[in-house]
Amino acid sequence: TNLSASTSNEEYDLSFANYLDTHFQAMKPEYEKMIRMVGIERGSKVLDAGCGGGCFLPMLSELVGPTGHIEALDISPANVKAAQQLAHHMTTSSGSDSGNSQQHPSIHVQIGNV
Repeated sequence: TNLSASTSNEEYDLSFANYLDTHFQAMKPEYEKMIRMVGIERGSKVLDAGCGGGCFLPMLSELVGPTGHIEALDISPANVKAAQQLAHHMTTSSGSDSGNSQQHPSIHVQIGNV
């Protein structure tokens, strides 16, 4: 991708994040199969390094269950913001309309580099 002088880093981050999300959706069945093969168990602590916009958070949340923990890191502030919003939505809205209270693992998203 060519970053021109007239394009801000934030615009570039958002554009690249959108590309990654589109790519994830196209490859989702393969990615899900690979993640499930890893053997993540309930109660696990998982690091999602380079989490992007948080595409893997729902599946990781399902795998680690309510006693697990997910630590998600990304170097892009735009990606971290998107992943934080997704994590917040996942942990506050699920099951509230139907009366079923689905529990979620703790999810912490922050700017970071490994």
